[in-house]
Amino acid sequence: MLDLEILEQSGFFTTLTLSAGDILFDEWTQDTGIYIVKEGELHIEKYTTTERVDTKLLATIEQGEIIGEASLNNTDPKQVRVSANTDTTLLTIDAQNNFEAFTLQYPKEALSLLTYIIELSNKRLLKSNALITASYEINKTISELSTINYKSTFEILHTFQKILGNSYILYIEVNPVVPNMAMIKYDTRKENILQDIVLSLDESTDILKLVQESGREVVSYNEVFPLNLGDIKLGYLIIGKEHGDFNDTEKKMIHSITNSLVGLLRQINTLKEEQDKNSLRD
Repeated sequence: MLDLEILEQSGFFTTLTLSAGDILFDEWTQDTGIYIVKEGELHIEKYTTTERVDTKLLATIEQGEIIGEASLNNTDPKQVRVSANTDTTLLTIDAQNNFEAFTLQYPKEALSLLTYIIELSNKRLLKSNALITASYEINKTISELSTINYKSTFEILHTFQKILGNSYILYIEVNPVVPNMAMIKYDTRKENILQDIVLSLDESTDILKLVQESGREVVSYNEVFPLNLGDIKLGYLIIGKEHGDFNDTEKKMIHSITNSLVGLLRQINTLKEEQDKNSLRD
């Protein structure tokens, strides 16, 4: 772990305080700072429109992590926007103008900082590799599906559970005709068994509480992820984990699988509609 006190006392690092919502640097701007998060949390974001209004969250930089280390050998304009998610305190040094002098005067501390940056970079690379592997496995499962139906959905859920290594995944389907009614359709702990446990919904519904009240056993840590197609709520995934919350990499994996599931569910609903139309014609 870095000794932040020594870095502060060196005279080369300055303290920067951001309030929640403040922008550290924006996309396509010049910035040569290296930033260490002393307290708080930063969001790395990418604009999703040419109007530069809406953004997509790419990653979260937490206490003890570093951003801007690429400025040591790259002065190109920034490709992302970085903002404070909470009130945040940073230690910063100008990579182009002050870092070399810091290295000459504090070689031991500079080596520790560079070693720490390498360790963080390796961890981020491992996370990226995990995401790539997860995407490949999910896409492979989808491409090998012979038919599009509920069984297809369940095959993807089992594949995803193996990748995540979590306890279970529950799939809850909202009734398209009666939106205040839902059903627990599948539980990965009961392989190949279609469930039909009815749940009553309203605007203040706590999905996890309803699942517990239905008699379904859940573990200590659970996340509920809605499956939405635009404004239409198709259902929910409840993903249970024995120990600890989901990290950023796992949440990105889950976001990827929910997108895939929404696509499949849309196709299933379209096929159902076609079948209903054909039966009416008959």
